[in-house]
Amino acid sequence: MKMINEILKTEIKDLYDEGNKLLEDFSCDIVIQYQIWYSKAHRIVSAVIPERLYDFESQYDIKKGNLTIHGYFTSVDTFEGILENKKDRAIKCFAIQLGILKSCLNMIDYRLKNIKSLVQADLFDNQLDSAKNLLKNGYIRASGAICGVVLETHFKSVLLNHNLKSNKKTMNLSDYNELLKNEDIYDIATWRKLQYLSDIRNKCDHDKGIEPTKEELEDLIKGCEAVIKTIY
Repeated sequence: MKMINEILKTEIKDLYDEGNKLLEDFSCDIVIQYQIWYSKAHRIVSAVIPERLYDFESQYDIKKGNLTIHGYFTSVDTFEGILENKKDRAIKCFAIQLGILKSCLNMIDYRLKNIKSLVQADLFDNQLDSAKNLLKNGYIRASGAICGVVLETHFKSVLLNHNLKSNKKTMNLSDYNELLKNEDIYDIATWRKLQYLSDIRNKCDHDKGIEPTKEELEDLIKGCEAVIKTIY
């Protein structure tokens, strides 16, 4: 997915540079090159920022007549002053299209991150549903183990979101909790709640003669649901 992201960025940069060259030599003579450019750029804008597609299209819109790029390319005026006015408007419209295309570069990472978050949230919901079913059927330790995996996976994403790294090769819940507290990602009260959840998870993973209770697992599941919705 990251590789696709970089390929798309390169394509946008190349297309933006190509558009700038056309803008420098803007005249009715570039109509064919512009049409090819427009088709490529339209595809990218519709995929990356569809909410800006109308703005992109309207700069060429045939229905708007002389006020767009199309109006200039199809002009039959011979009076130099009128033609120059149409050209100036067309250049401004093209510059707007270029600006919209360039904004796609800033949106790609956001879109990719948003897609990843949605997929991960759906996965977490399914895993927590499994934890609830296991608890309902009396498999307390197994339920807790699933919750632990959900929390650790989520905390890995939180570290990435804040560009944080740890010196430890392997991290447990307490390690994540301590690091995020020290980096002021959340306060002491939240740290205490998460440490409580970590203690419950440890009971489930380590057989030391202390059995986790159903009530503790209910707290752990509710805590997991709260964490993935409030800590990013």
